[in-house]
Amino acid sequence: MHVTRTADFVIIFIRIIVICYLMDVPSELTKPTLCSLMQLLMKDPSKRLGSGGTSEVQEHPLFKSIDWKRLEAGKMKPLFEPDVTI
Repeated sequence: MHVTRTADFVIIFIRIIVICYLMDVPSELTKPTLCSLMQLLMKDPSKRLGSGGTSEVQEHPLFKSIDWKRLEAGKMKPLFEPDVTI
């Protein structure tokens, strides 16, 4: 099972690297950010970051600095708001 999970991780990593190579990706995209993207984009939903609940995302190093209670209460502006008018 560990080998399969590692293989999935490698495949997704390669896909992200290819996408980054083909696209103009900002240099601010650090290794921790790439790792987080890989965890969010796992093909198997049970292996994705957050599949163990919202606390899994909230406690992840990339998102740990966010004050989730203030965000949820509407007391701070989200870092990103998607355009939902499409």
